[in-house]
Amino acid sequence: METDPELWRRLCVGDRIRLVKIPLDFLDWPALHLETKQAYRYLLNRRRPVTVWQIDEYGMPWVEFRFRDRSGRLRHDTMAMNHGGIVLVKPRRKAKRN
Repeated sequence: METDPELWRRLCVGDRIRLVKIPLDFLDWPALHLETKQAYRYLLNRRRPVTVWQIDEYGMPWVEFRFRDRSGRLRHDTMAMNHGGIVLVKPRRKAKRN
């Protein structure tokens, strides 16, 4: 699946996006925290969209998500999505009822 590496610059609050690939340089970058790598893998494996909830003062879109850690506790996390590997998710159309 082709992704637009500059899509993140056009996102608005409320847009739904899905992580479809992790930028390869992220995985080899030694300064990237293990928890951040795990969060990327989680979002990629989950295959569900997340909602942009904030655009910060630098123009970076932030998403919020939650997951269960190894002990079973629910954790909330946020992450800036200022890279490629994301796609915009189109909203589903509601079925017409007769």
